[in-house]
Amino acid sequence: YRFGRTEDIPLGFSAGITSGIERNNFYDRMYNQAGLSFSAYKNVYGYLNLNSSTSTYLKKGDAEQTYFQSSLVYFSPLFKIDGYNSRQFISLKYSLGKNRFSDELLNIDNRHGVRDYYNDAAKGTQRFVLSMETVFFPPVYFYGFGVAWFPFADMAWLSYDRQQLFSGNNFYSGFGAGIRIRNESLVFKSLEIRLAYYPRVPAGDKKFSGYISNENNLNLENFSPDIPSISGFE
Repeated sequence: YRFGRTEDIPLGFSAGITSGIERNNFYDRMYNQAGLSFSAYKNVYGYLNLNSSTSTYLKKGDAEQTYFQSSLVYFSPLFKIDGYNSRQFISLKYSLGKNRFSDELLNIDNRHGVRDYYNDAAKGTQRFVLSMETVFFPPVYFYGFGVAWFPFADMAWLSYDRQQLFSGNNFYSGFGAGIRIRNESLVFKSLEIRLAYYPRVPAGDKKFSGYISNENNLNLENFSPDIPSISGFE
């Protein structure tokens, strides 16, 4: 994302357990959560970041609001294609909620599934998302400006936990391309522009979208110790 400048990526391993009692006016229940994160980098193979956690409440021996999530982020080392430096990004994310409250549902909007898709009409308690992006870096700099272009594809499956997840009716996707421009001398160092197409949308919704931003971030588990917290179901 910085066109040849050094970037820090987290490496390491972490495991954690959180447990406590929730007390309210109607009942008490125990909260338990366990998580595991791992990442590694090799020049030959690239970078891998794995993060998994599971949590549940126990009330009178029965499990409530159980949540399992796992994500895997991979990006390749630089490789050459027709004189261009290139890098491949792939991410897999799986979420499952069981015995959740009726208003606690997953969706596949921009933050959680298909990028730049803002309709949250599709709901479920089980979700799988596959995202892919190939970035090409032309060997051209103009007054400090570096440019990269990229095609991308996001595919998401969303269902309720008792339904078959990988079926045609549960499939949503977005495909597109974009360009990133960066200059370290400017106040806003980055600019990203992308266009996307969505084959399947609710009636009346748009099948195309555009996006412009001055932020480029690769969100990775950083292994920093933090205060105990409750897993959000989203």
